[in-house]
Amino acid sequence: MPRTLTYSFGTMLTPHHHVISLSVPLDARHASTIRVLASAVCADAGFTVDDIDDFRLGINEVVSVLADDPGDDPGDDPESNDGRLEVDFAVTPGRIDAVVRRTDGAGASELDELAQRILDVVVDHHEYDRGTFRLTKSASRRHLDDDD
Repeated sequence: MPRTLTYSFGTMLTPHHHVISLSVPLDARHASTIRVLASAVCADAGFTVDDIDDFRLGINEVVSVLADDPGDDPGDDPESNDGRLEVDFAVTPGRIDAVVRRTDGAGASELDELAQRILDVVVDHHEYDRGTFRLTKSASRRHLDDDD
């Protein structure tokens, strides 16, 4: 059975707030698709190149943690897994809130120390709850000051 990518673009909540959603098969090889979308969303929200790189690194770490976890059965074969990664980017000018989750409900009970350190550096806020990450990233202050 083919594994499909699905997306929803531009769910408008208000004139300055919209949500972009993506659903991909639960496999680390789809991380590049999620990173590209994250970069595009950041660019549209007015982020600097450094901010975009930081957010993309955070998203990559999250996808790696979620996709690499075998779930409840360590013998699970990722190719036979029907689980998906769902990503929602809530975008307002100068800020992105992302939710990345496994649809199968599996995931490590705790975030490992390396992932924790990476996320501490590259995003403003992050939360992890078994199989679901929430990230927040704001455009850097110096970039926002340049627009005044």
